[in-house]
Amino acid sequence: MKLAFLGDAAVLVTLGETPDVPTVAAAGALAAALDAKPLPGLIECAQTNASVTVFYDPARVPARGGEPPFDRVCRWIESRAAATGRIELPPGRQVTVPVCYGGEFGPALEAVAAAHGLKCDEVVALHSGPSIS
Repeated sequence: MKLAFLGDAAVLVTLGETPDVPTVAAAGALAAALDAKPLPGLIECAQTNASVTVFYDPARVPARGGEPPFDRVCRWIESRAAATGRIELPPGRQVTVPVCYGGEFGPALEAVAAAHGLKCDEVVALHSGPSIS
């Protein structure tokens, strides 16, 4: 988890580099944890796939020993993140999508293959094979 300034009244919390399932789940859990026990001065928590942006009013964030509002908000975020615990993901499922290649139902197959310097069966293998992230 990385915390960074985002203007003078927001913190960008980056939870991962890619929007994979665990990162999206972690962002959702953090946003929910922040909303569940809001810090005074909190305006909004906006979740994206791999981050949460925390908007706050610096004048309303409670001061502690001269600590700047940004530092106080970051400590609050870190404490709420620690309280989220382990995130349970729902079980995955496999979905089969029927596909027709070439002929009447796939007239662009030859054009796609030619445009990429491939044979038709190579295009089919790439399209129907496992995705690589």
